[in-house]
This record gives sequence, structure tokens and C-alpha cells, in this order.
Amino acid sequence: MIASVGIPPPSRSRAVFQLFPFERATTGLIEPRRSHSTRISEQMCSNSEVEEPRALTVAQPWAWAIVQGYKDVENRAWRTSHRGRLLIHAGRKVDPDGFLALWEMGLYRRLPDTLPLGRLVGSVELVDIVSGYPSNWAARGAWHWVFRRAREFLTPIPCRGGQKLFIPNVSHRALGQANRHAIRHRRNGG
Repeated sequence: MIASVGIPPPSRSRAVFQLFPFERATTGLIEPRRSHSTRISEQMCSNSEVEEPRALTVAQPWAWAIVQGYKDVENRAWRTSHRGRLLIHAGRKVDPDGFLALWEMGLYRRLPDTLPLGRLVGSVELVDIVSGYPSNWAARGAWHWVFRRAREFLTPIPCRGGQKLFIPNVSHRALGQANRHAIRHRRNGG
């Protein structure tokens, strides 16, 4: 929905545009400039323009490490043609070896007291799937899913997981709201 705002006189238009962040729409009306997170939410939640968002289930504490931006590679035995925004779902299972690995890397100090299970915890940009990626997280003999631009949801969304990539059964409104209030972490080059 485009809010109609009167176009200022030509002599004052430059000053008004400097004071108020507006964009000129194709209709000639002026609409408020949207933030990056709002545009991502609209892309993820618009049925008509973009396909449904995809999610990947990852065991804790690995899901936490991914959305925090510490883990820039996820090791999988399979590939996908999907590229772009990918939701991270924290599965109901916990990997005890993951806590040991985080302990050895010194990241245990940053772990929260509780980790959400069975919830969408954030999103990342899946930029490539390769073998032999140069990362400490890359395991030999696996496909390396390379992530950038990690975003952590402040309020994880309850959701049932799925095999491989799946379309989460959550409302677009809840997903959009979680994405608008997400924290962007820049630890993995994004």
C-alpha cells in the first residue's frame, strides 16, 4: 500500500527530500523509504513475487553458531540448487560433540544459558555449495554450504522441522515480524 503524500513545490523539493527519507514510486507518488530488513521480510513473505522461504534443520549448538555468524559452513552429504535467504531451524536433537567443539574453540563462553529447540532461530544467505572450501568448519568428504549475512531472531518461532530443505509451516506475519527484529551478525564476512 502506497501512502499518498503531496509533492512539495519544486523550489523546496530538494530540502524536503534531505529531511525526510522518501523514494519516488513509479506512480509519481512519494512513499517512505523501506529499510533493508523490511525489504527482506517482504521478499520472504510475498506469495506473488518470490517463492516460499526454505528452511534447513540443524542440531543445536550448531544452529546457534550459524545464526551468530561463527559457523560459515554447514557440512552436508547432499547439494541443492537453492541460493539466497535460508531459514535456520534448530532441531529437537542436541549434538553433545558440538558443545565439546565449541569448548575447544573458546566459544562456550558466548553460549546462552538455554538454546531453543524445535524453532526457527534465524536466517543466513546461502551463497554457494562446494567441496574443499577453506574454512575451519569444513569437513573432508562433505559438501560445504557456504553462509553469509547471518541474522538471529530475537524471538524464535515454534516450528516443526523437516528433511532436507523444507517450507516451514508458520504464518508470513510471524516470519516477517521475526525478520524485522532480527540481529545481524557480521562475524562471517557478511
